[in-house]
Amino acid sequence: MIHRPLRCRCPGERRRVRRCAGVATPLPLIGLLIAAALAASPAWAGGIKVSGPAIEVSPPRFEFGDLPQEHIEHVTCKVRNAGSELLQIQQVTSDCGCAVAQIADSSLAPGEEVSLSITFSTRHFSGDVRKTVTLVTNDPGSPRTRIVLSAFVRAIVAVTPDAIDFGRVVRGDTPSQTVTLRAAAADTFKVLDVAVPDHIYTTTLERDGTTDSTFYHLTVTVRPDAPLGTFSSTARVRTNIRSVASLPISLDAQIHGFFLADPGRLPLGQVLEGSERTRTFQVSAQRAGHHRVLAVRTSDPRLQVALRPIEEGRCYEVSVTIPAGAPPGRIDAALLVETDDPDQPEIRVRAFGNVRRKHS
Repeated sequence: MIHRPLRCRCPGERRRVRRCAGVATPLPLIGLLIAAALAASPAWAGGIKVSGPAIEVSPPRFEFGDLPQEHIEHVTCKVRNAGSELLQIQQVTSDCGCAVAQIADSSLAPGEEVSLSITFSTRHFSGDVRKTVTLVTNDPGSPRTRIVLSAFVRAIVAVTPDAIDFGRVVRGDTPSQTVTLRAAAADTFKVLDVAVPDHIYTTTLERDGTTDSTFYHLTVTVRPDAPLGTFSSTARVRTNIRSVASLPISLDAQIHGFFLADPGRLPLGQVLEGSERTRTFQVSAQRAGHHRVLAVRTSDPRLQVALRPIEEGRCYEVSVTIPAGAPPGRIDAALLVETDDPDQPEIRVRAFGNVRRKHS
């Protein structure tokens, strides 16, 4: 069959054709033949989408749901070069040692696909966990490709809460807070002992075995004779489970006497030589009583301090001044407030700032 020349849109002009063995082949058909040939070639057989190296990861995310603590999960994903040039995987990293990744090959030809194996450990976690594995490649469009691992880890022993902050405590008061320890395996869990800084806190431990899992209620109480100061420490709960032999609980408290200085640190800021600046803080009673603030002094002779009663026995204002004649230099001074409280004869407040030299 011989094709007749097709009519063109312009009169007198015929569409150009290519004749082969006496058969005229229209140009659109040539395009189809070229596309078919390319699709059959090895480079296009892999489904190359872009020029240059291009990474594809499937799946890019693993959601494990609920996992027990001390569990190891093994997963595999596919890494593919969807580009037209060699893909080089230069580095495989993770944001913690809990996720270890190994790839079968670091150089992928166009259309090539390899496996990436990931081992994820829940040993040191509890609650919601989200970690990432990162592939560093020569793909200009995605030089750092991330694979996300997420899970909710059920603790072997859940500690709720795992931190106690008593805040400000007047010496003599005995606030308490309770921590619940819940074990996943009720028949094997035992608390052996609890260690706390015993000059600050006391503890009581009560077992509740009325539910499917063993509960312990640990109550931590501030001692009435605890020393004054700010304390950050840790309670250690020793158990019979080897993997969680010691459970830490953070303890924080600021214990003060009859009076409290607010703020406990006084920033004076930057002052230009020859300038003057004044800052104030208050010292107030925290309970009913008959104590008084007697005086205030400073460890830095460059500073001027003054005490003003707002309500005698209840509230006082302390002013701290950098005078205009103060020499240049850094200021880091102790402000010492004297009281007639035998438990708190002195309150210490830190004042800090800087006098900058004036340039002529």
